Amino acid sequence: MSKRSAFCTLLLLSTGLYSTATSAGVRLPYSNVIDSLVGPEAVVTTLYQANSNSADPGATAIGSQQTGGSREDTAEGESGTGPSDEPVDNRSIDDIYREVFGSDRPVLASDEYVVRLNGINVGTFRLQPPEPQAGGGWIEGQFIETMITPNLIPEMVARFEGFGASEQVSFASLRASGLDVAFDRQRLVLEVGLPPQMRNRQLINLRARARQGSLDHVERAHISGYLNIRAGIDLLEDSRVRNPGVDRRAIDLDAALRFGPFVLEGEIDFDDRRTERRWRRNDVLLSYDDRDSLVRYEVGDLSIGRRPFQGSPRIAGAAAFRKFSINPYLNYRPVTSRDFELEQGARVEVFVNNLPLRTIDLPSGRYRLQDFSLIPSAINDIRLLVTYPSGRVEELLFPAFYDFELLDEGIRDFGVNVGVPYTVQNGRRDYDFGNYNILAYYRQGLTETLTGGASVEADETFVTLGVEAIWASPIGTFALNAGNDIRNPGPDSGLVTLQYRWRDADRDRDRTIDAFVQLSGREYRTLDQIFGDNLIQTQARIRVGQYVKDTIRAQLFAGYETYHPDIPTSYSVGLSLTGSFGRFQLGGSLEYRRDGDSSGLVGQISFTTSFGKTSVLGSYSTEENSMRAQFTRIEPYGIGAITAGGTVERTDRRDRESLRLGYVGNRFEAGVQQFANNYLTDDADASLVTEFRLGTALVMADGHFALSRPVSNSFAIFTGEGGDIAVDPQTRLGSVESRYIARSGGLGAAVVNNMTPYYNRVIRVDSEDASQVSSVANNLFVLNPDYRSGYSIALEETGGVAIIGNLVDIEGNPVDLAVGTYRVAGRQDDGEPQNIFTNRNGRFYIDDIEPGDEIEITLPGENGVYRIEVPNDALGLVSTDDVIRPAPNAQSSMSLTPGEDR
Repeated sequence: MSKRSAFCTLLLLSTGLYSTATSAGVRLPYSNVIDSLVGPEAVVTTLYQANSNSADPGATAIGSQQTGGSREDTAEGESGTGPSDEPVDNRSIDDIYREVFGSDRPVLASDEYVVRLNGINVGTFRLQPPEPQAGGGWIEGQFIETMITPNLIPEMVARFEGFGASEQVSFASLRASGLDVAFDRQRLVLEVGLPPQMRNRQLINLRARARQGSLDHVERAHISGYLNIRAGIDLLEDSRVRNPGVDRRAIDLDAALRFGPFVLEGEIDFDDRRTERRWRRNDVLLSYDDRDSLVRYEVGDLSIGRRPFQGSPRIAGAAAFRKFSINPYLNYRPVTSRDFELEQGARVEVFVNNLPLRTIDLPSGRYRLQDFSLIPSAINDIRLLVTYPSGRVEELLFPAFYDFELLDEGIRDFGVNVGVPYTVQNGRRDYDFGNYNILAYYRQGLTETLTGGASVEADETFVTLGVEAIWASPIGTFALNAGNDIRNPGPDSGLVTLQYRWRDADRDRDRTIDAFVQLSGREYRTLDQIFGDNLIQTQARIRVGQYVKDTIRAQLFAGYETYHPDIPTSYSVGLSLTGSFGRFQLGGSLEYRRDGDSSGLVGQISFTTSFGKTSVLGSYSTEENSMRAQFTRIEPYGIGAITAGGTVERTDRRDRESLRLGYVGNRFEAGVQQFANNYLTDDADASLVTEFRLGTALVMADGHFALSRPVSNSFAIFTGEGGDIAVDPQTRLGSVESRYIARSGGLGAAVVNNMTPYYNRVIRVDSEDASQVSSVANNLFVLNPDYRSGYSIALEETGGVAIIGNLVDIEGNPVDLAVGTYRVAGRQDDGEPQNIFTNRNGRFYIDDIEPGDEIEITLPGENGVYRIEVPNDALGLVSTDDVIRPAPNAQSSMSLTPGEDR
């Protein structure tokens, strides 16, 4: 049974609309829906419209996820609507179902359902609802580990030990351990109660986070790789000093091969301007990412795991460093939390910086609120407004401090790079095996507001040890790092840097302060410095800004630098204004600079605007009388996208004009750009150059090859035996136009070439043949690619046939409101019947059928089965106005003819 048919059946069998049905013979509220059935979409649309006018049975559970106080969480559940003159029907959904269909309601399938702990929505978890009479049911062990155990008093933790590691925990086990467990089949919500005597502090997350692990991902290829090929040629069309003609030819080849968890990557390039070694090898690297520990291991020409203040030297060797981006769904920064206690039930309103965040109705107990929306480097004010049933109001105030650079308490970040240095000159790589390089760092979250660490850089001539600390204080964030050469300790071989950041919690004013001071000794060394000869002795910067009007922001800034002997001091001070006025953004600044013996004012103005896909920007500076104007036209990325742009730059001494055009094809990317240099200033070196660029790629995943545009990191190949497909439509923000990332065709499979590693990517596959109902059995795929990984996804083709018909019994009466099963004779899965239902006229709908199939329908209470033969040339929607009768001896059958899509 297809996903669409299953979804429609689920709606009909579980929707709360049954609760309004009256006695037998009265039309159910969904009767008109089924009577007009022409396909699953009609059922879904009409049921949704009908249900949207009634009370939402899941409003309490769903509303608790919303912010801003737009809905209230309820600890005691919904009380129902007010008095009504309508007759009250006390029958349950199960009673009505048995009366209408003559059988029990189907058992709800295991899936992710909303869970409420003590009346508070704590998210969705996978569980098996219990059967109405037999009971049973289970929930995934992660619920115990993340929601129950942290809220238990210490004496109760042992009682639940082992549940968290279990894949499934039965409801019976939870009840035996003291929890109250009940599943609401009408709202599809699991209610769990943790008795007060067992509770420690109940955890309340104020912001919902995506559960990356709950998605069913496609498995990546075991062996995959790609070869990106980019080529360019420069044509010198005019020059006053050189002969016109081909000026430059260049080729770049970069490749990656993944085998299991290991990735080997490398680059080579060709440039005919080089006098030696026109072909040059670039970095070659073997890497492995450990998803469990979030550590990357490397051997080869290292990418260098480092802190921002450390250098980025060229080292060939081995490395291991923490890489948090391996799991972008993990929060490794501090999660601010605040504890409070209620002696009796109350309504709690949460405000952060005077903005309402959430409203919750809570019973008495101890609670911990966490995951506030805080402003980094600001004094955030958290306010809880507690209203008791008597009307008494209590206000609780907490300050909170936060910064993006902080690590959560106990979280460790580290990196170690060891090897030999190398240099690149004119295409040659020279490795210095007589020397060594070590670059390492370690830092750890000490508290939720303090992170500290240490670092080292060393070779055979120096060893620089450093320390760092980041503190989110009540008056802003301070960051300190300092280092010194322990082989030659002293002020002349050291460096100290202090940074300060402060943000106003008032979002309308948005006042900011940023300051930076650095003191450096002349002999301070890092690995990317060949010699320890620092010219700058002192650097200082400060910047203060805020909004002076709703759309106008002002900023004061200043800088100061002193140098080691024989170089004069320099400093600057200035003011800038930026503002938004409809489609236009304007900016300007005025700065006084003193640099050695020269000084003066420098003024700048700028503007930007956009019209649909086109943006225009311009700027002017009194320094060198420089001007720049640029326009850019960008379309949604995908097949057929065209980008265009142009730039004009001019100073008193030079000028440069350019035009560029780019095109994105299915298997290639191409571009052309023309530069005119120094024609307006009448320079002797004036020239006109046109550059042509072309890029393509060859990709492979588990033995399947395809042509593609150049791969950015990871890719996916989509192959199928049926008609052509289009993959991954992309729509630009604010636009209805969409473009597909890839298509299959005469050159082979479709390839998605731009996947970001470790981020979930949902890819849709559509049929290019509009006459088919569906050419693929599943057109949505969830991928979570590894670093430089590939996928080979073979699409399960279907014949794209759907059937609509009318069933009657032996006497010719419509088989109305019946629920039965059907199977496709001869298929491998024909032992697993699929559900089917009819409307009041006996009309039914089946899809996911192939030409030539023979369908057998079995309904309860009927003699024999219904047989339907699908023509071999059937395509699309197949319908018949003739009624279909049962075949008691399984000998007679009904042949259909292709019909119009109705």
